[in-house]
Amino acid sequence: MSRPHSLPFAATLLMLMTMTATTTIATTTFVISPDGHDADAGTAERPFHSLQRARDAVRGLVAGGLEDDVKVLLRGGTYALPQGLSLTQLDSGTAEHSITWASFDGEVARLVGGVRLTDWRPHAGEISWCPLPDGIAPRRLIENGAPLGVARFPA
Repeated sequence: MSRPHSLPFAATLLMLMTMTATTTIATTTFVISPDGHDADAGTAERPFHSLQRARDAVRGLVAGGLEDDVKVLLRGGTYALPQGLSLTQLDSGTAEHSITWASFDGEVARLVGGVRLTDWRPHAGEISWCPLPDGIAPRRLIENGAPLGVARFPA
C-alpha cells in the first residue's frame, strides 16, 4: 500500500528541522571585569570596569531600538556597588529581544553593595569609631564576615 503524501511531509519536516538547526539569533555581548576600564569597548578583550557603564551601553541600544538579544557577562571577581545599581524599564528587553545579565560560565561574580571603612580610630576602652563618607548611613556592619551591631549616638 502506497502513501502518496508521506514523501512531501517528510521533505517538509526535514527542511524545517534544517532551518531550525541553522537559524541563530544574533546577540550583542558586553563584558565587565574588575580589571577592565570604562573607557574601553566592553568586549572580552577590552571589558568595561563597572556595571553602571554596561547598563549605560545597554540603554543606548534600547534607545536606538533593539535589533539583537543582549548579554552582559561579568567576569569572576568582586564588584563594589556603594551607591547600588538601578535598573528600570529603560534597561528592559522587548518581546522580540531579551537582555540577560550573567556571570561568565564557570566564574563567580560577587556584587557588594557596601563601603569599606578603613579609617578606624580608638575612642574609649574597646570602642572604636570611623568617619563615614558623605551620604552613607549604614544599616549593617560586617567584620571578617560576621555581622556587628551599629552603635547609635546619642544612645
